[in-house]
This record gives sequence, structure tokens and C-alpha cells, in this order.
Amino acid sequence: MVEEWFDRDFLESLDKLATGAFVVNNERKIVFWNMGIETMTGLSKEKVEGEMCFNSGMACVDAYGRKACTENCPLVRSMERQKPVAEDYMVKTRMDFRIRVRFFTVPLIFEGKVMGAFAIVNDLSIEDILGEKLEEMSKVALEDQLTGLPNRRAMEIILETELNAMKRRQIPGFGVCMLDIDHFKKINDEFGHMVGDRILKDMGKLIQSVMRKGEYIFRFGGEEFLIIFRESESEKLVNAAERIRLIVSKHDFGVHRKRITLSAGVTPAGPEDTITSLVERADRAMYASKMKGRDCTTYLPYDI
Repeated sequence: MVEEWFDRDFLESLDKLATGAFVVNNERKIVFWNMGIETMTGLSKEKVEGEMCFNSGMACVDAYGRKACTENCPLVRSMERQKPVAEDYMVKTRMDFRIRVRFFTVPLIFEGKVMGAFAIVNDLSIEDILGEKLEEMSKVALEDQLTGLPNRRAMEIILETELNAMKRRQIPGFGVCMLDIDHFKKINDEFGHMVGDRILKDMGKLIQSVMRKGEYIFRFGGEEFLIIFRESESEKLVNAAERIRLIVSKHDFGVHRKRITLSAGVTPAGPEDTITSLVERADRAMYASKMKGRDCTTYLPYDI
């Protein structure tokens, strides 16, 4: 059922296209329905051609929940404006579930008169599935599998962003804190690795639960954690680390007659710092706390 104003050869080439395509006249009657849109919706050419598009059974809903056929029809808008229109909708499929599609509609003008509209309908469900998979893969790539905290790779991404922003003076200074669980090897040797793993998970949850706005915690590796603080002054940085250290030292990790403590090292980020120089300085500060007898905090300034 093809109107005389539409190129029949073009329609024949479209008919076997996997992408959905259909044509309506200026009264919104469907005059062409290809195999792609038939496969997508389950609505046959025989059933649909000759029907008004709003009676075709292709229920489209936009992002605001409006029914496209009655409230927000891209075909009507394209014909009224005499311009192409692109918009995403949810469309019911032959399996009676909805998929996301993108309508691209073009007005069909013959001898200066709008005769109808041509629509290409792209199935975006594969795109959505791939997006979900990529998000899932990204989460796995940036998440420590034991503690669920952001991992070392995530730390590098955030630190690079923070350093660049600080150097462009988009954010004020910040500092980092390296934390190491004291005598963790002894805990593993005495109570087993299952208990050690549980302590690491509980430690991560505990510290994360008391983090303040704008602060980040990462599993650095082994029994080490790294925190980004919004402080850069020495006293404030030490106080921030001490707050975390004291909370941990008072917490009951369920290990018989064993108090779990942390050694902490803090340092401010400097204008010439790289990720490596900043983390290494925090690490040196933490080892200085170990040398002092553990369960304490050491501050190292930027110029050391």
C-alpha cells in the first residue's frame, strides 16, 4: 500500500532492512511497514498497513510517561515543523515487554506540500545491555573484591583528578593518609586468614561509615588503606587521621583479647606532586609511626 508520492524503489530497499522503518501519510495512516519494524514489534505488515498509527498497536511511551501517539507524536511534530525529529521511546515488543528505541522522523514533502512522514526506529536495547555490562565491568575493575572499597586503580584516577584540579586552583589543598593495621601478620598467623579477611572487611566498613563529606577511602593493598582528606594544614590533617585511628582502636573486631590498632601517616599534597610522590611520602610517614611504636600518627610536610 504505497502512495504515488513516495519512491517505490527506495521502499523496496528498506523493506528487508533489519532496522525498523515505516511511513505514514499526512493523516497519520500507515502506508509502509518494513520487516525490521515487524520483527521488533510483532505487528505484521498485513495488520498494520492502512491503519492509523495511533491504532496500530505499537504502544510508545516517552521518558515522561506520555503516550507518543496521543500526546507527544514525533511524526506529527516532524510534519508540523517540517523538520527532522529524534527522540527516545519505550516500545512494546512481540514478547510483550518494552525496549528502548530511538525514533528519527523526517517530513515527506512533495511539490511544496507535506504528504507524510518517514520514521527510522533503532533498537537501543542492545546498547542498554552493553552499557550495563560496561558499568558492571568498570565496577569490578575499580572495586576491591574483598572489602568492596574502591581499589588502588580507583585511587589513582581520583588522585590524578584531585591533583590536576588543585594545580588549576579549582579546589583548595588536600591531604592523604596512609593507614596500616598493626601486627596484621600475627593476627593471620594466630587466628587464620579467614579472620584476617573479616577484619579487613570490617575495618573498611567502619572507616567508611565515619568518613566526612568529600573524603575518600581506598584499599591500597594488603592491610593498607589510603584516605583523601579535605585538609592540608598539618594540625587539621593530624586531627583527621587521629579521629579515624581512635575510632578503630576502640572498636571490638571480635578477636579474643586482641585490640586492633592502626599506624597512620599524613601529608599534604603539594604543587609539584605526582601520584607517586604523594603516596610515597604518606607511606614514609606511616612507617615513621611504626618506628615510634605503632598505634600513632606521623605528619610529613610537602617539602621533605
